[in-house]
Amino acid sequence: MSDLRLHPFALMGGLTAEDLWVILDIGIFNWILMALLPKWGKTAKLSLIFPILHSTLYSLTFLSLLLFPKEGFEPHPDANFFTLKGLVALYTDPSIVFGGILHSIVGDQLLGRWIVLDSQERGASIMFHVLAVVPCLLLTMLFGPLGWLIYFALVRNFLDDPKKSPAAKEKKN
Repeated sequence: MSDLRLHPFALMGGLTAEDLWVILDIGIFNWILMALLPKWGKTAKLSLIFPILHSTLYSLTFLSLLLFPKEGFEPHPDANFFTLKGLVALYTDPSIVFGGILHSIVGDQLLGRWIVLDSQERGASIMFHVLAVVPCLLLTMLFGPLGWLIYFALVRNFLDDPKKSPAAKEKKN
């Protein structure tokens, strides 16, 4: 049993962040899908499943914390979203940390999805995907905005602009 001050989430049957932690790990399947099957016709839709699942979990986490505060629980007096000190105080609560991790996971997965869809729209070959896009996906999974920035600022420049391609010009006519 954990020695953390865990808040049971009323909207999730009283489960705690520790009980739900394993659900965070299933998001790896989204990264595998995007890395291994970028050209598969179902990747675009299927890659939304885990962000939707994690967004739902995130929403239920914070609604539980706001609507059903733990009896006897007193938030840190400095806790707020507007200062560094306030955020550090907020993150002393493991339930808030769980929500923060969920927030990051959802954002990272959606950034990764955008990278894959953008690279495919720009005509990335499988070789280019393996050598350039997959490393960006790995960096996005681990460090979020860093992977996206490397893709956006560097890798993307080696791909065609779909607005300037002959196919795009034909659509206009």
